[in-house]
Amino acid sequence: MVSHLGVANQNTSSPVTAVAARNHTPNHHLNSSQNQTQSALSPEQVQRVDEIFFNFLQRICSDLNATDAKGETIHQTLMAKKMQKLEQTPDYRPFRFRIQAFTNAFQEELRRHGLSEEEIGIRKVKQYLWGQRHISRFNDDGNKSKSKGNHVWNVEAKKLPTGVWTFWQFSRRITPAPPKAIRIGSHFEWAPKVWDPQIQHPKVIFSSPGLPPWLNWADNVLSGVPGMDAQSFELKVNVQYCEKDIVPGRLEEKFTIMVTNSMDPNGGGGVAMNMSDFQLP
Repeated sequence: MVSHLGVANQNTSSPVTAVAARNHTPNHHLNSSQNQTQSALSPEQVQRVDEIFFNFLQRICSDLNATDAKGETIHQTLMAKKMQKLEQTPDYRPFRFRIQAFTNAFQEELRRHGLSEEEIGIRKVKQYLWGQRHISRFNDDGNKSKSKGNHVWNVEAKKLPTGVWTFWQFSRRITPAPPKAIRIGSHFEWAPKVWDPQIQHPKVIFSSPGLPPWLNWADNVLSGVPGMDAQSFELKVNVQYCEKDIVPGRLEEKFTIMVTNSMDPNGGGGVAMNMSDFQLP
């Protein structure tokens, strides 16, 4: 069973709750570790549960044999060779947690910290975990993550020289990126999706202000044929979520796209793509 440890102060710069954004973008405009799903907890409760959550992660990431009170293993272990390689990496490494055991053990941890069933029942516990930004529930294809036939939740963490873990914050992103260059006279078409760590294949609407006159969105597909007078441009993509129970927010990316007569980088067709900060209020 996971043992009890003290709670770190989340208002300090302690690496216990240090966050590294997946895209290394500083402007997420977030006030908590929760995503934009409607929270069942008050802001004060979220702050307290956050502290317990990060210390809980510290313990179970340091104990691959951790179990819940029923003796169910929390970790979905990998092959021995892969585990050994992960143990040696200085970078962020994945942890895969069996969902039911992880949820049970976290609920037990809340009880040990004096949060009663009446105050935070299992439904609120699950809602908190479903919206926790440091847990990814879906793989890169937008499907539920699985390991050895079991659905799992993913956490990525890096151990600092002090022995403390720092955890990766997952962010929504547009995928795939658009082509880096467009050839004059050729049909251009791009049908992006949004990857969301907590929502499977989210329903969204794409739009872009200030598009060139030859380019437009239709049914979330951006397409057009650049003429001889077409110029390279900055493509700003705005995403509006259409999911219920999602707090209105925004996801934005910017790309610099070259319009050229040649796709040969040496002939002027090469282009470097610049992505703006993700912005999630």
